[in-house]
Amino acid sequence: MTNRVSSIFPLILLFIVISCKQVDTNRSDQIANKEIAIEQEKKAILQTLNNETKAAFQRDYDAWQEKWVHDPNITKTYLDFTDDTFSESVGWEEISQFVKTFIEEHPEPEPVP
Repeated sequence: MTNRVSSIFPLILLFIVISCKQVDTNRSDQIANKEIAIEQEKKAILQTLNNETKAAFQRDYDAWQEKWVHDPNITKTYLDFTDDTFSESVGWEEISQFVKTFIEEHPEPEPVP
């Protein structure tokens, strides 16, 4: 019986080592996949922000509004560095109206910075 246990022990130990290594590899893969997903999310966010800005400068209200969440709790702060002023709009309806009015008053597209 002792001989049998001693011959099975190395197999059990080998199985445990292989199992631990597999868990470690899976964890590394999960971390790498999360990092890739985070980078993809960052790129998507930056692309959305850039497209929103481009649409605003091109005075394309429809394209601009597609980049916004139409929610009553959303806030937009507008900074006018040339006049050293700012304004804040709260809620989609107010933000939407602010931009519509701005586009009506300033219909000429501007170069995107």
